[in-house]
Amino acid sequence: MDGFRDAALGPPWTEEHVGRLLRPLLERQDTPGGAPWPTEPVPGAVLVSLAVDWLTAGSRPMSARSSGAGLSTEMVDILASRIARLREVGDAEDDGLVMNWVVHELRWALRMAESTAYDAPTGGRLFGAIAELAQLAGRLTENQGHHARCQHYLLAALRASSLAGDRGQGARVLSSLSRHLSRCGNKQDAQRLVRLADVGTDEALPCPPDSPSVPHQAQAYARFADKSPAVPADQPGVHVCGVGPAGALGPRTPPRHEKPSRLPWAG
Repeated sequence: MDGFRDAALGPPWTEEHVGRLLRPLLERQDTPGGAPWPTEPVPGAVLVSLAVDWLTAGSRPMSARSSGAGLSTEMVDILASRIARLREVGDAEDDGLVMNWVVHELRWALRMAESTAYDAPTGGRLFGAIAELAQLAGRLTENQGHHARCQHYLLAALRASSLAGDRGQGARVLSSLSRHLSRCGNKQDAQRLVRLADVGTDEALPCPPDSPSVPHQAQAYARFADKSPAVPADQPGVHVCGVGPAGALGPRTPPRHEKPSRLPWAG
């Protein structure tokens, strides 16, 4: 992946991996022994590769857990109502204040996911809520200029949406990642991500009739992966995902005239 390595980002995508991605983001920086926040943006080609992993992942049952105190549907209802309220106030209030609330809810939701018992339908709703919260956190951290943290929140949201069994939600997360790259100046990979999101909403990757034996993942890489030579991320003057070394937005490229996506830009 263009020399970029982070074991928490790649498959397999399990409940444990959601926690591994979110926990460093949710810990306070002054917590003794706490993991540092991510500071290196993920290259656009890696984001496309991870999107292909999401798109081509085999179907799996929704998450369920048998150990711990039973999680009632009422608790998930409360979480869902709080998320709805957060979305209502998100655009009207200070990003920092809303982010504190989102982090609080994410900690609570992650604690429930890791320490309570629930059946598959309840687990699906719980991880769907985690995906929504992580997607909202990604938008808020992007507004604050924290591009690496934004990407990790959105990747956690993508992973959680997969555990929730919600392809539509995963496609909306990819749309958010696409918008993020577009705002950072990486229009090419942004277009690839939104096209993958469109394919995801169809729930099946088109298979060319003349190559039925080619695996879906290989087809997806062939259609969407960046074939340009990889450039080391630490090379002077190089922008990773269009984000400069100081976290500033990189130069914008001229708009590409491509087929518009069927998906609205997700927040």
